[in-house]
Amino acid sequence: MISKDYLSLLHPDDVNSTIQLSHELADIYAQKRSQIIESDVIHRLKNINGEYQKLFCHIRANLELKQSKMWCVPLPDSDH
Repeated sequence: MISKDYLSLLHPDDVNSTIQLSHELADIYAQKRSQIIESDVIHRLKNINGEYQKLFCHIRANLELKQSKMWCVPLPDSDH
């Protein structure tokens, strides 16, 4: 996923909430002037087979440098 636009990999139902979270984090940055913002979220991301996998993701962003990293761990399928 390096250099990929992760919004294009998100389940369509998760895109708007992800964008909203990004705006909320930017507001927190503006209020606190913290260089680093971190967040934990659960995303459904499209895998290589075109299916969606639920992942727990930790996002760390440096908004001043406009850099971010995301670490993801697969979650068990809740349908089983």
